[in-house]
Amino acid sequence: MIKNWEGVNTMEKVSIVWKGPFVLTARLNEETLLWEVKEAEDCYGIYVLCWLKDDEYHPHYIGMTEQAFAERIKQHIKGFASGNYYIYNVEALDRLEKEYDYNPNTDGLSEFIKDYVSYSHTLNEYFSKLKVFLAPLELNKDELLAVEATLSARAKESLRNDKFLDNPYRENLVDLKLIKQSTGEVKPKGL
Repeated sequence: MIKNWEGVNTMEKVSIVWKGPFVLTARLNEETLLWEVKEAEDCYGIYVLCWLKDDEYHPHYIGMTEQAFAERIKQHIKGFASGNYYIYNVEALDRLEKEYDYNPNTDGLSEFIKDYVSYSHTLNEYFSKLKVFLAPLELNKDELLAVEATLSARAKESLRNDKFLDNPYRENLVDLKLIKQSTGEVKPKGL
């Protein structure tokens, strides 16, 4: 629970400039690896993991970080690779649906270890298809949480299937007037 939420209500509107899309693994065409981007190593703020379908970047997860973007994304990768995160069914994601091949809450670590080779192939495909957008923002944690929640609410409203976005809904943090503008050469759908 945010202790000083009242102070966030008075924060100025935020302008977001999206950087990306970046990729996590092997490049296709003119794609840029996230790990080679200066902002990924030096900046923090809001990041969006997207799924590309029909030339649109559909937000799959919206996160905030107070550490360098690259470090936070590495934590996500380690979470997937260690069986602590859900492993998504890639074919379902291609349909903009969310299904799990592995659920850490019900399948358990022994299931993960038993089928590790299969899950690692799924994760390789998942990471190769993810597109990452960064929005460097010099805000405090409470402000970043408010921006993350507001962007999540925007994305859920604009997507044809709001179950695709894998974010908890933090209704108490949403302020749809918080975002002044959201720009970038390319940006995630609905943001």
